[in-house]
Amino acid sequence: MKRILILIAVAASALLALSCGRNAKKQAADSATPAETASVVYFTTEITPESLVKIYEAVGRPATGRVAIKISTGEMGGNNYLKPELIAPLVKKVNGTIVECNTAYGGSRATTAVHKETIRAHGFYDVADVDIMDEEGEFQIPVKDDKWISRLLLFQRTTKRSRPEMSGRRRAPGKRAATSGPKRSLISR
Repeated sequence: MKRILILIAVAASALLALSCGRNAKKQAADSATPAETASVVYFTTEITPESLVKIYEAVGRPATGRVAIKISTGEMGGNNYLKPELIAPLVKKVNGTIVECNTAYGGSRATTAVHKETIRAHGFYDVADVDIMDEEGEFQIPVKDDKWISRLLLFQRTTKRSRPEMSGRRRAPGKRAATSGPKRSLISR
């Protein structure tokens, strides 16, 4: 009998908690204005360089200053990346720099030297400057509250990048030794 009463009490508490939670969510949704709850989504069925520019212009917030375009430049021999011909008009419109990082898992983007070869082979140097963010290495900062992560990896930055001399479209960077170094360590433990 005692067990049945305890089960009934637990079930009643659970139902009450669910009902209160639903009421609180409903009240919050009822008091919110449409602008607070609705997201604007830009969509096109036309995947062309021109449609990317149209979507960018529809946002109505021009990119100014130093603009980074973060994309994957793809693995050598692969085709899982946005083609330079597709993104070129948008990147040029915002005067952007393509930014990338070496990968921690190997492949043709694991070291800066091979990564640059991949970028060149895929044609990204013909579109814009490309900045490999961890080209000069990285450093670690320990995290005080390490419940989820024990350290942060940050990119080391001392010079500004541009296209390699062979592209001939913009000024060439000073000569730097290609770094192949060890693979990056993971951020989380």
